[in-house]
Amino acid sequence: ERAAAAALQDPVEVMRMMAADAKALAALGRHRLEMNEIDQAVDAFKEAALLDPQYADELLAAQKRQEAQDRIAPPPRPIERPE
Repeated sequence: ERAAAAALQDPVEVMRMMAADAKALAALGRHRLEMNEIDQAVDAFKEAALLDPQYADELLAAQKRQEAQDRIAPPPRPIERPE
């Protein structure tokens, strides 16, 4: 228990543990959706679905939302500055 508590103090260790936990990755994906960080949500759901296929539906839903966002608001174009 003490070792687990010590591990949670190390952000790298927390990320390593989370990367192997589909449930945590799916929760991260849901949080990213709530924050309207669609691309990051899709990434989290992809990782979760690779570890546990039960998250494939959430991945699909996030990808559809990503596609809809891309159709509505294309990426901004770079500002061209006169020379």
